[in-house]
Amino acid sequence: MLWGLASGVAGGLAVWWFYLALASGPMAVVSPLTAVLVAGIPVLAGLMIGERPGILAFCGIALALVAVVLVSKESPDEATGEVAGGRDMKFTRTVAWLTVGSGITFALAFICLHQIGEGSGLWPLAASRASATAVVWSVALATGHFSAPMEVS
Repeated sequence: MLWGLASGVAGGLAVWWFYLALASGPMAVVSPLTAVLVAGIPVLAGLMIGERPGILAFCGIALALVAVVLVSKESPDEATGEVAGGRDMKFTRTVAWLTVGSGITFALAFICLHQIGEGSGLWPLAASRASATAVVWSVALATGHFSAPMEVS
C-alpha cells in the first residue's frame, strides 16, 4: 500500500509540473524531454539493481534520444506561432526545471509501482489513484485554480 501511495504522490506532482511546463514552454521540447526521462530513469534504476536489458532495448533507447533531438528542432515557418496562439514560448530555466522535475517524478511513480508485490491485488493501485487525486486537488485548492463545473444548457 505504501508503494501505491508513494506512486500516487509522485504521479500527482508529475502531472502538475508537466502541465505547468507545457503552459509556459514549447511543447516540442517539453514533451519529448519528459518522455525520455520517464523512460530512461527506470532503465537506469533497473541497471543499478542488476537487471540487464537486451540489445534491442538499448537500440530503442538510442533511437529515442535521436528522436528527441529531431522533434525538438525549431520549425522555420510561421505555423508554430499560430498553433501556440501567438505566444512566445521559450524554454526558460523555470520550464527546464518543471520539465526535468515532471520527468523524474513520473519515473519515480513507475518505479514505485514496480515495487508492488504480485499478490497484493488492486488495492495499491487504488491507493495510488487516491493519493494522486489528493495531490492534484490540494494544489488546485491552494492555488485558487479550482472552479465549479460549467452548466450545460
